[in-house]
Amino acid sequence: MAPGIFLKLLRTEFPENVIHLCAIHTDSRLPEKYILAKDGKQWFIGPDNGFLPIGLTEEATYYKLPELPYGKDPMFHCFVPVLQTLMENHFSTESFEAEEKPRKYLFPTPTVTGNVWRLMVVYNDAEGNAYLNMDKSEFEKFTSNRSFRIRLGLKDNIEQISASYRDVQEGNKLALFGYGNLLQIAIHCGSAEQYLGLKYGTMVMLEISESSILNSA
Repeated sequence: MAPGIFLKLLRTEFPENVIHLCAIHTDSRLPEKYILAKDGKQWFIGPDNGFLPIGLTEEATYYKLPELPYGKDPMFHCFVPVLQTLMENHFSTESFEAEEKPRKYLFPTPTVTGNVWRLMVVYNDAEGNAYLNMDKSEFEKFTSNRSFRIRLGLKDNIEQISASYRDVQEGNKLALFGYGNLLQIAIHCGSAEQYLGLKYGTMVMLEISESSILNSA
């Protein structure tokens, strides 16, 4: 899951007409199945192990690639030949068979009880920022002009979304939407993973008020 989220966070930072060679070691002694994907005007070549659908949009299309025997170098025997075929055919997909059912990883979805959403840390980046399994569109839909608090502990809450790390003083915690538009818990010049204990798998509660901000005012 981590490579898929890493791809989701950074994919939109690349320009159009980029081909991503996703050389991910799966540590399998079985024949490797690889897949070609197109999402918008970007191409992706990588193992068909479920990580690509995490990082790409629902509009992505997928194409089958031959299985690679164990021990064969994927860069030499898969990535480069597919890249060469794409370029020789001016990026036409006629040489590839469509893959209707790419393998998908079961990405954890939030659960709700009453007005409390149960979220999970699904990724920590190199700086220790914690990414939760809720994106900006979902958050705005569920909060819908209502006040909220993100509960990190019994007395440790965040009640607003910041635009950047500079919105708080160094050492203070904040919530924001950054790369990939995933809800992120961070510490300005610090590590939320280390100082708040927000490691992969940690549960975080999002409590939404039943009344709107305008009504409460």
